[in-house]
Order: sequence, then C-alpha cells, then structure tokens
Amino acid sequence: MALHSMVRKARFFVARDGKIKSDPEDILNEPLRSGDVQLYQSDNHFQNWVDCIRSRELPVADIEIGHRSATVCHIANICGRLKRRLEWDPEAEVFVNDSGANEMLDREERKGYEYKA
Repeated sequence: MALHSMVRKARFFVARDGKIKSDPEDILNEPLRSGDVQLYQSDNHFQNWVDCIRSRELPVADIEIGHRSATVCHIANICGRLKRRLEWDPEAEVFVNDSGANEMLDREERKGYEYKA
C-alpha cells in the first residue's frame, strides 16, 4: 500500500480540562501503531520543571518548544496583517527578501523595559 493512501487528514481540538474532540470523530478510536509518536503527558508542568532541574532532562514544555510555538503564531499574525504569503527562514528567524515583514518582528520597547543584548 502506498504511503499517501495511509495518510489521513484530521483536526484535533484539545481543551485544558482534558477533553479532546476530532474531525472526523472516529479517528480518536483508532489504535496507535508501532511507529506512531506518543507525547509525554504531564498534569503538573511546575513539578516536571523541578524534576528536570534535578535530572537534567528536558521538560515537557521546553523553552525551545515554547519559542517555536509562539513564533508560528507571530508569523501567522504578520501574514494576516500584510494580507500576503511570506517565506520564513527558521534558521535566521527572518522573512526571506521582505524588509517590510521583518520590520514587524520587533517593536520599540516601553521605557523601563528595554533589553540590552
């Protein structure tokens, strides 16, 4: 069977109270296969963070994950404001050949909250 025939499109909606819904609904009933990725489950991110300080492991909500997740949202907002498609360079963390979009990546800091590199 070809790989593309096994791929199934779905959308998932996860609430903080632990409830999950999907479209299509039946996809949540499908068993996991041996190669499927399972995410670590944490009901206490703070405790996970403390445990990881002791163990030197990465926490379930690692700063890199948070940074990349927030970046996607910022990119989407900039695309929406400019009403056009943009090309993102994830290594340099800039838009490719679009100085107008790149100007939107930062803003002037409020007095007293300036960041000095």
